[in-house]
Amino acid sequence: MKKFRFLLIYIPTIFFITIQVNGQGTAQDYVGGYPIYGTDRFKMGSDITIEGDFTIPKTFTPANIYLSKTSYIPSIPSYFNLIFHVFIYKDENGVEKYPDKILPRIAFLDDKGKEKTVFKSGFPFVDSLDGSTYYEMLDSGKITLLKYYSCYFLDNKEPFSNRMTRTYHVAENYFALMPNDKMIKLKLSKDDIMALFNDKQAVMETFMQKNKTKFKKESDLIELVHFYNNQ
Repeated sequence: MKKFRFLLIYIPTIFFITIQVNGQGTAQDYVGGYPIYGTDRFKMGSDITIEGDFTIPKTFTPANIYLSKTSYIPSIPSYFNLIFHVFIYKDENGVEKYPDKILPRIAFLDDKGKEKTVFKSGFPFVDSLDGSTYYEMLDSGKITLLKYYSCYFLDNKEPFSNRMTRTYHVAENYFALMPNDKMIKLKLSKDDIMALFNDKQAVMETFMQKNKTKFKKESDLIELVHFYNNQ
């Protein structure tokens, strides 16, 4: 009689739970928050003219709002306010609110309903930024590439008038979460970027020469980290 041996292989699976707000609570029930109107934090003043963009995306856009790694509320109109570094969302009555908690992940959707621009929190402390800071995810793998937005403004008061023009400017800062769970601030320079790839210097040098990498654009940085993460 032949004897058979069976090998049982366990493959972990992550299940994503979608919380449907219709009939089972509302976005307000799960996310919480406060209306932005009437809140001193968001008041600009009626005599101030605003110029420049300080939101991502520029208008309310459907987003999956994650309450944990595996559960989220789908397609809630939202945007990210770069001035105060908070997410603004519309509740079921169209009231604009900001959450009363730090959310682990917010993923803005494209026209086909796929997650496109993703912000996450919960990263290690670096450069006065802590776990409550939101970063945009640029690539993930052995190295997680992140972008942090800082926003500042310049005021220009009109002569012989109380009116003032406030122009907002956005600066982009890049960080890398390394395999040892250490955060590193990056510059768009060859020395800074190549220091990320100490274990694959020769491979990365060949890739850069082939693609004539200039180290001047965000797209160059993303391309390099993405190539490294897929080695």
